[in-house]
Amino acid sequence: MFLHRLISVSATESVKVDVTNQSVTVNGITPGSNGGILIDHLVPVDEHVPDRLPDGRGFYYIAQFMEAPPFSGGSYLVVLRNENQSYLLRTGPIGNSLKSSTPPNTDTEVQIPQSLAKVIYETWVNALLQVRYSPGGDPVCLDGTQYVFSTYIRGGWMHGLTWSPRPDSPPAWMVDAGDKLLAFARDPKRDAQKTEAELTVLRDKLLRYINQVARVEKRTQRSSNHSLQPTAGRSDN
Repeated sequence: MFLHRLISVSATESVKVDVTNQSVTVNGITPGSNGGILIDHLVPVDEHVPDRLPDGRGFYYIAQFMEAPPFSGGSYLVVLRNENQSYLLRTGPIGNSLKSSTPPNTDTEVQIPQSLAKVIYETWVNALLQVRYSPGGDPVCLDGTQYVFSTYIRGGWMHGLTWSPRPDSPPAWMVDAGDKLLAFARDPKRDAQKTEAELTVLRDKLLRYINQVARVEKRTQRSSNHSLQPTAGRSDN
């Protein structure tokens, strides 16, 4: 079953570490070796994520997406809510570095319906709430494309990264969502309803996965709690 092949160490599961920092083991498996634990979530971002305009004003958005190939220029996308409650999708070129605190120059700007903005926001928020470090280290390498996602919820900004994710995994679904939005913005014959339907499929797939993982973890936790219950009549004194 897909879930059991891909699920990584949970946020509450302990790991066995080597003080010499040579290895990390989770349930007897070394992450990344021989089909071991795979990353099914975004990881924290160490690079700068655009959070202000060139004039220093705060930069408020509901979703950002950046893809940076190693040896060529990349792409940037942001979804904004205007003061009049309309929603804009902007794209722009970036280099192969993600180190920028301001968004690039805009080459495309499209107004999108609130319903599409809502699907985008729900997808980004739920994926970014899963961001955490992984026992195998960050999924970053010099010969692959890096993808960064960012959003805001009441309480603060959230950022996450993936690198050349495994097909049919939550990080890959997020990359697919970002690429579909870039293609939508750049297509003169863009179809908002079609794009919204495609993004809805990806959002629902992500939510199903997150909820399924949560159910598995709850069962595991209940089983663990039950095994820790003292046996009736037993005394350790």
